[in-house]
Amino acid sequence: MNCTITRLIKPEETMSSSLLLEKLDNVSKAYNSFKTYVVVDDFSESILLTLYLLRRCNDLRMTAHRIGLPVFLRIVLLLAKLKDLQNKIKMIQEKFKRNMGSMKEYEKYQELLSSREEILPRIASFWEKHPDDFNYLYQCVLSIETDLEEAVKYVILTINKYDEETVWLRNCIIRNTGLQGYNILWIRDLISSIDKLSLENLSIVSKFKLLVTYLKRLGCNKIFIVDGSEYSVLASLLNRSDVVVV
Repeated sequence: MNCTITRLIKPEETMSSSLLLEKLDNVSKAYNSFKTYVVVDDFSESILLTLYLLRRCNDLRMTAHRIGLPVFLRIVLLLAKLKDLQNKIKMIQEKFKRNMGSMKEYEKYQELLSSREEILPRIASFWEKHPDDFNYLYQCVLSIETDLEEAVKYVILTINKYDEETVWLRNCIIRNTGLQGYNILWIRDLISSIDKLSLENLSIVSKFKLLVTYLKRLGCNKIFIVDGSEYSVLASLLNRSDVVVV
């Protein structure tokens, strides 16, 4: 049995799905696929962080609606990363003030500064376009009492408590990408049905293996991945002759 799937769609992408979905339909017909799926990654840092914040900031849904979900997810993640960078930079600076810093820490300090300089222009661009929403989101992210990794880990460990927020996010994703009427494979559902939820599952390699395992269980002997630039190298590395990128 042949199965056709899209590449893994990231909700934070600004994309028009019409061309991808048209190609999905054409490939499915060309290879006589029994099953056709759209694959959406709703198990990423940006999604998990948003789930964490939805219960802590009352106006977050309206903010996401106002600026658009893809932009919202990207800026929330960038602000969380900026917060983490600022905290790490401050810690090293305090060490050097007390003459306790090492050369290794100085090199780390330079790396942190470079990382901050890399994301600041993107954050500044958002601030210029949406100053009020920026201020609200920044204060919301600053209210997190832990770092990004710990916040994500907390959501993973308590994921079943976020069903209402998950439904809302998925509805936003479907509206944004025009996926009404398509069979959708949500990465989070695949992980919870096949593997345990963990930080390790955040890597694209883990998600790729998960997809193949799930589809094989459905009886897919040949898997065609449409527009799978992210998967072409992985398919080769994993030596999967039964996975074809088209």
